[in-house]
Amino acid sequence: MAENIFYASHLVDCLKCFRILHVFNYHHNMVGNSKIMLQICEYYFCLGLAVMVGFAITFNTICFRDSKCLDTQSSEEYFRYFYISLSKISARGIANYPDNILWMFCVGLIAHVVFFAVICTSLAYVTIALLTLLHHKYVFLNKLKLMHYDLKRYHVPKDIAALCMEFYDHYWKERTGYDDNPRYFLILPQALYQELSLDIAWPALKHSKLFRNMDVAFLRCVSTFFQSKYMLPGTRIYNKHLAKGMMIYVVSGVIQVLSEEDDETAIISFSSGTCLGESSLVLNYKPRATVCCKTSCNIHVLETKNFNKVIKMFPEQYTTIRNHFKKRLHKAKKYSEIARIVNSVRGSVNRNDYITMMWLKSTLHRLMVKDGESSLKHQCQNIFLRDEFDEEKFRNKYFTAANLDMLAISERWQLVTDTIFLKNSCPCILQPESVVLSIWEGIVVLVAITAAVLIPYFALIQPKSPLLYKGWLYIITVFWTLDLYVQISTAIKQSDEILTTVKRIFLHKMTTFGFLLDLLAALPLEVLSSILLTKLSEQNQAVLHLNRVIKIWKIESMFRVVENRLDANVLVIRYFKYFCLFCFTTYLCSCAMYAINCFDYVCVNSLLEDMPSIHLFWCIVVVANILSGTNISSRLSSDYHYYPLYALFTIFSTAFYVFVYGGLAAERTLKRTNRIRLQEMVNDIVGIIRSDDITDKYHDRIFRYVQTQWEDNYAAKLLYNSSSFTDLPRHIYGVLKETTMSNLLQSVPFFQGLPDEVIYDVCVIMKQMVLPPNEIVCYTGDICDTIHIIQEGYCKTVFTNAGASQTILGPLSYISIVEACLGVPVVHTVITVTHCRLISIDYKALASILVLKYPEYKKELKNAVEGSDMAHHLELLSHSVGRHVDYIKMVKNEQIKSFRKFGYNLPVDSFEEYDYYVPFDRLDMFSFVQYFLMRSTILPEGRFMFRWEICRCICAVLSGILFPINEVGTCLNCPWFFVLIFLDAMAWLDIYIRFHICYYNEDGILVSHPLKTAIYYLKHGFLLDVLGVLPVHLFFTTSNRYRNVLLSELQINRVLQMHRYLGFFKYIDETTLLPSAVIPLIKYFPMMLVLCSSTGSLLINTLCTFNNVEPSHDSVFVEGIFCTNNSWIKNSRFNKPLGFYRTQLYGIYLASSILTMAGMMGFSLQSKTNALCVIVLILLSFILTSYILSVAITQHTTGDSTLLAYQDAMKAIRDFMNKHKVAVDLQQKLVAHYELKWTRKQGRDIHDSISKFNCSLQEDILYDIYGRTIRRTSVFIVDNKAFLRSLLLEVSHDINTKDSYIIRVNDVKKDVYLMYKGRVNVLAPDGTKLATLTSGSMFGNLDNCEMSRQTVDIVALGHVEILTIKSLRFHAILNSYARLKKRYQQAVGIHNDYLKGREGVMADDDISYVTQTSYHVGKTTKNFGFLNRTVFQPDSAFIKIWQFIILFVVCYIGLCCDLFQMAMLEYTVGFIAFQYLCDLLFIINFYIRVSTAYENEVGIIVTDLDMIMKRFKEDKITFWFTIIGMIPLDAISWFLPWSLFRTIHPLLRINRLLRFIYVIYYFREVRQKLAIKLYLLRFWYIILWSTFVLHFCVCTIITLGCTHTPNMYPEINCEEISKSYYTKLTIYIKFSYFIVSCFIHSSQDLVYPQSAGLTIYCILLMIALQLMRITVTAQIYCTLQMGYHHLNQYSQRLDRIKNFMKREQVSYSLMERVYSYLKLLWRYQGGVLYPRLLEEAPPLLRESIVNSAFAHLITNHPVFQRCHEDFNRQVVATLRIRTYFKNDNIAIKGTINRAMYFIHSGRVLAITEDETHQEVGIGILEMGMSFGIVQGLNETVPYSYTFRAMKTSTVVVLVLDDWKHLLHFFPASEEVIRERSVDFEDVFA
Repeated sequence: MAENIFYASHLVDCLKCFRILHVFNYHHNMVGNSKIMLQICEYYFCLGLAVMVGFAITFNTICFRDSKCLDTQSSEEYFRYFYISLSKISARGIANYPDNILWMFCVGLIAHVVFFAVICTSLAYVTIALLTLLHHKYVFLNKLKLMHYDLKRYHVPKDIAALCMEFYDHYWKERTGYDDNPRYFLILPQALYQELSLDIAWPALKHSKLFRNMDVAFLRCVSTFFQSKYMLPGTRIYNKHLAKGMMIYVVSGVIQVLSEEDDETAIISFSSGTCLGESSLVLNYKPRATVCCKTSCNIHVLETKNFNKVIKMFPEQYTTIRNHFKKRLHKAKKYSEIARIVNSVRGSVNRNDYITMMWLKSTLHRLMVKDGESSLKHQCQNIFLRDEFDEEKFRNKYFTAANLDMLAISERWQLVTDTIFLKNSCPCILQPESVVLSIWEGIVVLVAITAAVLIPYFALIQPKSPLLYKGWLYIITVFWTLDLYVQISTAIKQSDEILTTVKRIFLHKMTTFGFLLDLLAALPLEVLSSILLTKLSEQNQAVLHLNRVIKIWKIESMFRVVENRLDANVLVIRYFKYFCLFCFTTYLCSCAMYAINCFDYVCVNSLLEDMPSIHLFWCIVVVANILSGTNISSRLSSDYHYYPLYALFTIFSTAFYVFVYGGLAAERTLKRTNRIRLQEMVNDIVGIIRSDDITDKYHDRIFRYVQTQWEDNYAAKLLYNSSSFTDLPRHIYGVLKETTMSNLLQSVPFFQGLPDEVIYDVCVIMKQMVLPPNEIVCYTGDICDTIHIIQEGYCKTVFTNAGASQTILGPLSYISIVEACLGVPVVHTVITVTHCRLISIDYKALASILVLKYPEYKKELKNAVEGSDMAHHLELLSHSVGRHVDYIKMVKNEQIKSFRKFGYNLPVDSFEEYDYYVPFDRLDMFSFVQYFLMRSTILPEGRFMFRWEICRCICAVLSGILFPINEVGTCLNCPWFFVLIFLDAMAWLDIYIRFHICYYNEDGILVSHPLKTAIYYLKHGFLLDVLGVLPVHLFFTTSNRYRNVLLSELQINRVLQMHRYLGFFKYIDETTLLPSAVIPLIKYFPMMLVLCSSTGSLLINTLCTFNNVEPSHDSVFVEGIFCTNNSWIKNSRFNKPLGFYRTQLYGIYLASSILTMAGMMGFSLQSKTNALCVIVLILLSFILTSYILSVAITQHTTGDSTLLAYQDAMKAIRDFMNKHKVAVDLQQKLVAHYELKWTRKQGRDIHDSISKFNCSLQEDILYDIYGRTIRRTSVFIVDNKAFLRSLLLEVSHDINTKDSYIIRVNDVKKDVYLMYKGRVNVLAPDGTKLATLTSGSMFGNLDNCEMSRQTVDIVALGHVEILTIKSLRFHAILNSYARLKKRYQQAVGIHNDYLKGREGVMADDDISYVTQTSYHVGKTTKNFGFLNRTVFQPDSAFIKIWQFIILFVVCYIGLCCDLFQMAMLEYTVGFIAFQYLCDLLFIINFYIRVSTAYENEVGIIVTDLDMIMKRFKEDKITFWFTIIGMIPLDAISWFLPWSLFRTIHPLLRINRLLRFIYVIYYFREVRQKLAIKLYLLRFWYIILWSTFVLHFCVCTIITLGCTHTPNMYPEINCEEISKSYYTKLTIYIKFSYFIVSCFIHSSQDLVYPQSAGLTIYCILLMIALQLMRITVTAQIYCTLQMGYHHLNQYSQRLDRIKNFMKREQVSYSLMERVYSYLKLLWRYQGGVLYPRLLEEAPPLLRESIVNSAFAHLITNHPVFQRCHEDFNRQVVATLRIRTYFKNDNIAIKGTINRAMYFIHSGRVLAITEDETHQEVGIGILEMGMSFGIVQGLNETVPYSYTFRAMKTSTVVVLVLDDWKHLLHFFPASEEVIRERSVDFEDVFA
């Protein structure tokens, strides 16, 4: 024992391994490494560590129990103990576990649970890594799916649809769907971005004669404006007779110049390296010919408008360029004139252009030849092209070669049109994407599959190989060799060239891993058998054939190719792929196991105990058990030779579980990306609804609108703010829109007569939107600048004058055309009647098109509209429109009906009679069916339908559970018979009801006639419903012993009724917009019960027969049960004899154990039939578990992304402020501001959340939130609701904390501030209070100018909510309302600085403010006679400590003790005293909670006890749970006898379990905090609730065991439990081991049920614990996803940049510099350049923080030292903070960016170049110094030196454009800066 303790003490050394885990964690938090490979290493390290620790514990515990010493153990024991620990810890494999309490506790509980967390964490890491890796692909696929759906819906012609799909297919292959949005590169320093741009644009700049000799500094600036564009074949780059407007450089692909005559015939082709159109940068001219793409092309473009931006900063270069082009143009004109004269003399004018082109092509082809290979590419391959090289035609001709170096003629092979061969001569070269290659690959895959099946069998198992197999093996070898030849004969397309020679193709292939595998697979190793093998046995030689199986990698390659197709269902493919992988791995490992144990085909031992001989089938059973983790089988053989093999399979199976399940979860999550994003968006909107108390009517309206968008376009317009076609090139998009919309436009009178080109442009700018019924299109009084055309559906107009009839508008009707043209308010409100698809055209965009291309029509239109009577009428009505009808009053809330009733006494010859009877009359002789149908039909959206579906689902589940059970389904004289009759009756009734359910036809019209609904049901669901209830057993009669079995199997058709259950939950999933992780649990628990019941009953029925009459003569079963002798049920260890119910239940028990992978044992497999059934169930469980787990992870993916973003941003801003030593009080103010903002608005901006809704809905929501208060309190917005609605669309909302400044004197402001809630003081410059402003007041830049200088201070009295809008935009809206504008000008004339709200009118928050501040804020006690109540301060240290005690001690440990007492009958004095101590603490907690102050909405601490109690009662659930949880019901038990006390006391304390809600609510509340580590908090939450549930299960099963005899194995003796504490502990540990094994899916055979009741409980427990395990796994994934949310986003951005650099072939060194900078930025600053929350903070708070950190750099600088204090304060606020790492360039010599730099920390080296262009350092700038002052004050002065960081440096950048507007308002400071800048001597200027 001493030795064991000595060895065990060394386990402490394992703690050193935490350093390795810390290294893994560090790399997990870094970017740029392979997360999957990192996780593989970490996973196997943790597995090895846990297994070795478990092995040590196992060895010591067994040695201690058996009194054996360590040195006496044999190698067999080493292997056995090692595999025991591996199997238990990994929850894989089957082992004979020791019955040792210490081992159960140490290994079976602690190590087991810890490694379970490791497995879940690894699975989460893999899922997250795959999500990050594949996220972009699925975003692209979702857009493509939507476009494909829209192409079908709009009936787009096939040729255009094919063109769209071709673009996306090319775009994915060439660019993997990435665009080149410049915003992704803003994270790079400007100098580094310029270098990157220069590296990319360098080939274009050097090919251009214009730029090749320019200064590099100028080129560096020009390169940033180059754009990379991808173009399809046929795309026109330059159009004849249209201005070029850009210079292009062909990076890859072939372009063609078309003939001037027909604009179709290609006259010359150019390839990569061609530069065209450089003269268009200076000279605006039209090309003579059209240039288009022959193939897909990647082109660099420099647009003229962008070039003009650069050239303004470089006047000298501009002069040089102008002179260059003048000379070039003059020379061109001169040569042209000479050519004209010469050709006119020779009479060859008509042949001049042709001969010139021939010379050009001939010369370029010859110039491109540099070796033999290039000669082949440019030789003449077409006999008709030989004339191009006829030298006779070029004699006496003079050509100039001045610009030939800008052209690169295409290779001949680039123009080959043969789809199979690229080269016909020997050796033939195949096209890389030909059909022949696809067919060949398919043949190779088929042959590889046959090889993977046959070769292992004949090489490892079959002792004699038939002659046919040997011949087939030779054919395989030849076939693999032929495949190698095909591969090296297939051309390879690269980004800049095509490999077309066998040599180059072979060398390139040798660098690929797949080709090396193919080489190895083709080698005939058996030829080298005498060299490779020492013993030439038959099996050894056969093993050498296994290298042919390596070709199986082609199958994986095939799956990968299919998955990468844009039209593939990747999730289904992945399921099939992993299923095939599981089957093949099982087969291959089984063959290997057989071969190892049957070496030279002689088998010695058995794999399993009680198995007569080894067989491949039993190998498959063992391997399938281990790989799947099902862990159901007999005990393994005790032969230690098998254990290394078992261990190898177990180790592999753990990784298989992690990566397969993680991959499936990632695929399902990505497939539902749109749905997840939509649910997050709806969750944000719901949070806004709850916080802002929006009218209930808008709730339904919002959800209806969102659901409509999802059903119409998968919410793409809501999620991506674009249609499915907007990513297409403009010309394809235009053709597509014109094809689908031109006929519609030309049907509208307004657009009739317009030319086709105008119609084309209008089609491009038009947008579509879909609105649900009862949605507003436009309101009376709104200024509408959009024209609406109804494409589908119907609308109605609502007139302002009472009594006017409504007008119905149908398809092709137009809305608000005249109002938009006149610019007057809309007169009539338009509401949708049905679902409507509207075309929206912005009138301003339309007017610009008409002015540009059809000005005559624009003028005629204007005159016609303005002179019409309708225009005059509208103008008169618009003056009378000052309000509009409220939506709440306009649309009545009609109750949803459940039935459509036709009635019985229909009026004769009425429409109702006609509609009802005519369909029946048309049936002629079958018209009698009307008497079998009701005269009412059921509406699908009604409440009756929903409730009936719930009832039907319950009946379907009960039918699926009960009917398959033999003893229940065949019983005729028991209560179950009547239950089954009722269930069948409900099913038949449901069939009759479904005959009357209405449906929507293809046009979306509700069909409600009973005959049509019946016919529809007969065609769709009738057959399946009838099959699910048809009493098939009545058609078969038998009287033998198989009668009951036959009846039971025939009644299993009732399981088909579950399709109704699944369909109902599918409907719930599709219509539920809010995320819910509970729905899958509710869905899958009954489904698993039905599946277990049906499969378990079938399992028993295949083995046993039941007959109550015939005697069985078997001691194992009761009379009437007959089972086969080798059946698992007969040889099980369950308590004998087995009755009818227990026999059936054990079948369900086995099925449940396999399907849930719970590993419950108690039986052994004895026959192949049993094992075959188990294998089928194993495969089913693998599919089922992977499906449920992936669904659960997908549901948990819908997290609170807004909260995560805020918490990440809060961490970034706190790190920023700590790093730069911002004042502590400012840090606290910023944190308090965002905590308040999150509490009020959950960090959500209402404007952003609803910005993609239709305009009317946005206005209604904003008006409901803000408008009612402002309209009631504003001094001038009184009766014009339309103005306020228009205004609210443009404002932004912000919150200011108590005592904060909103405006300070001398601030230069652009905004108008509108008070929404709270109060502010207006202070004069000397501090005098001028006024107090309340809701509805206005201040800020009230003048009609861009910005103004403020003359007062505005200070918040409490928490204040304000709305801001740009002053110019405010006055632009105000100008549309003349009367309101006049009233505003009158009000502003009194006070120019502020505008007070209406006198005597207070908003609700003002009333609350006055009421709550009237209480005694400082009051801390309240007298109740003799009792004084103290009010506690919120968030004090005492409250926090007390809260922890209550949560952990009372609500967790106390409840666990109550459950332990119920199970173990623990009634010691100390135990009971602890229970009542917890009760007392809980009562005290209630007192403290109702005595703790809180902060109200206006920022005041409320200490009034009545208000505190009122606030506590608002949460009714917590209040009543608290009250019920305090009731001492157990006091009754103290008056009972001891025998009753022991039973009653724990039950009466059951109400204490309600206290656990405090734990749940605490974590829900704390997780909303911003300054926390959310993932750590969620980990603690998972630990607490999961351990509590497991403890509950343990105590429950022990308690139930006391009510049954026999109960469990081992037997639970409640009388013995109470005698010894050791006995209690032993029982508790053993059953904890049982529950934990079931929870973690680990096999165990030490505990199993012996009674029917406990068997049912264990079945339910297995299913429940499986769902709990899946939930825990999903929550761990969700937690890690939250923790790595920001890292994943940054990684995606980094991958995008990396992909861009690879595609653009950036030089390796520069790529490494960019990549290094991005990784260092993440390492040191979390990938944040400038904290987002600092940018979004209130202006003055942000200004204060920036000034606290960096003001000294500006105020102490000589140039700014004497400037006005307020001027410097606002200048500092514009600073940009940048971090540079060692050797990063800050500014480069010769560049211009109008910025000055101040070194906050670090060191900077100033560099110049000597005469040899070598870098020379001329000085070092230390912290506090500056450079670039002259450049930062002048717009055209370049830097004289290059400035480079010598170490990590923080540099503050002041850009002239950001602060020069302040100079206008501070003229004195402007003069000071001008004077000081002249005197200031900048050494490095």
